[in-house]
Amino acid sequence: MITKNDKMILGVNQSYWSWEYDSITVLAHLNMNITNGKLNLSIKKIHHKSGLGAGTKIVDLDVIEVGTLIKPNKALINSTLTKHKLTDCPFRRDGWSTEIKDHIKLADVIEEAKKDVSISRAMKLYKIKKLIK
Repeated sequence: MITKNDKMILGVNQSYWSWEYDSITVLAHLNMNITNGKLNLSIKKIHHKSGLGAGTKIVDLDVIEVGTLIKPNKALINSTLTKHKLTDCPFRRDGWSTEIKDHIKLADVIEEAKKDVSISRAMKLYKIKKLIK
């Protein structure tokens, strides 16, 4: 699992649209905070233009807490993805990707994370570091 600032990225899903000189990607990251074990869903929109007015614009759309690894709120995750999808380009139900697998469902991402030994090690290391300080 990818670790970034006390967060582990469990899975990524995307909604993509492009037309001639424009492309828009909406990325959804399912993260787990290793300090408290809570899951967060962060959504970013990346608008890339080429030609006249070329450039890339990145906007954070939403960051919400969606439960824990033991009890995730899958309905909230799916409704948030539906809310931020691009017209005619929804997030795919089996479009989640992890480091190991592509094109898997949300339930499989969560089950894979529960089995992952590195997550429990990261949480134990954080608790040990906290006790030492």
